[in-house]
Amino acid sequence: MLWIMYDLGFPTDAINTVKNLHEDALTQVRLPSEGSTQKIPAERGTIQGNTISPFLFLLCMKPLLRWLHVRGLGYRHTHKRACRIKMLKIPTLPTS
Repeated sequence: MLWIMYDLGFPTDAINTVKNLHEDALTQVRLPSEGSTQKIPAERGTIQGNTISPFLFLLCMKPLLRWLHVRGLGYRHTHKRACRIKMLKIPTLPTS
């Protein structure tokens, strides 16, 4: 993930911030018996509940999307009518 940020031209301080957020991260599993496991090192993925996790996911998708685009792979729609969005006429309520 960090090399992707570097490749896309992110500033070094932003890369270091993401690195510091995920370096030595720990997780715990809450058990049904009201207890929890010991802390477990989170070695892969993003931290659940972290507000930047969706951004980091999209960041990791960028190389895949580039690869698909360069090779002309992926989904292509061939019918123009399939792309049209029908506007629904929604009646308005009287304001009296």
